[in-house]
Amino acid sequence: MALYGCEQSDFHDCHFETDGLTTSGNLYLSYANTPGFVSPYVNLVSPGTSMTKINVSGGRSVFGGTGKMVVLDQGSSGSDYTISIRDAYINMGNNSVFLSDTGTGALRHIVLDTVYAEVGTTNAAMVTVVGPAWNWRIDNAQIYNGTGLTVSPYKFANGFLDGEVLIDSTGQAAGYSNPEFNSSSCAGSVLHLGQQQPTTNCTNYASLNSVSGYTPGITANGSGLYQNIAAPSATWMKLGTWTGTGPGDTLHITMDSTGGESALGNNQGFAEIVAAISNGLAAPNLTGATAYIWSAKPPITALTLAATGGSTSATNLSWDVWINVAPYAFGFYGVYVSSGATWTNNDTSGTPPNGAFVVTGSIANTNLSVENSSAGQATCWKTTGAIGYCSSAITSTGSCTCN
Repeated sequence: MALYGCEQSDFHDCHFETDGLTTSGNLYLSYANTPGFVSPYVNLVSPGTSMTKINVSGGRSVFGGTGKMVVLDQGSSGSDYTISIRDAYINMGNNSVFLSDTGTGALRHIVLDTVYAEVGTTNAAMVTVVGPAWNWRIDNAQIYNGTGLTVSPYKFANGFLDGEVLIDSTGQAAGYSNPEFNSSSCAGSVLHLGQQQPTTNCTNYASLNSVSGYTPGITANGSGLYQNIAAPSATWMKLGTWTGTGPGDTLHITMDSTGGESALGNNQGFAEIVAAISNGLAAPNLTGATAYIWSAKPPITALTLAATGGSTSATNLSWDVWINVAPYAFGFYGVYVSSGATWTNNDTSGTPPNGAFVVTGSIANTNLSVENSSAGQATCWKTTGAIGYCSSAITSTGSCTCN
């Protein structure tokens, strides 16, 4: 079915299916008439009428076949907008895409809501568009097959902007590593990327997801808040991979944790890790890396940054961050990166590599916990409105003799 310059159309519980051929569009929503439609019944006017307020809905709505299911033919205009598809079931073969476009114009206010796709094993995707996607909402969209996908199920060549996503997709098949949500930009967007393959190549977005179903992750602009995976003994952990964009890019990690489980053991620990990209004139391309420890029960005892893939390039920008985690260091860590840089969280145990491409971070222990405080080194309230000093060491409850 082809709609040309049509407005305020509603399709409820309709079937859009083809059989035995590769279709150029089961539902073709056209402003530009790119295919050059010809009809014996009407004279088609030149482009100029908008293609808006089109709605497909109903639990019996079906799209099926091989090739392109829904095509937005916007040309260079921004006239395909306010289009929604809800509650549809999709069955597509190989080399198929559910929603695609023909032009470069902006596509605005598109809604996919509670759509479910079962697809072939090769080159099947939910969305592949070239035009900038503004103010889209993709809610409860799922795409699956039995062996894994071979392309990104969502691909936005010129950005997914100021939009919202709640999706889940079969992970990539063996030998493929395309991101689930593939976009040149996700500026202003919120992404919920599901459980099976919550990956994206965007850096400018907010994302709320559950990694492997149990570790909470909240990320924004490549940064994030994550939960430590603690062990009963000191363990090397690969926190993740930091990829900068150039000289001066900075990585800042804060860690809040315990250093044990004993009652009133003053086990609270806090650390900060800081590293920065150097000028690219000599390897390793880091100005250095330091872990600042702000407690007597540090959450980490050693720090290593290894060039990703063992790179010895003077301009290397990608670094794997390893820490030696103290026993029972339960807690959280926050990751902050420069604009445009990325952080890929890992948090798995292992052994850090050795070689010329490895930078051993320094440990700066400030020992600021109360159990290490000494007499005369802290202030206290002597009387109401009068500040004194502790003439005795501070106890684990925070009290002292105040003079």
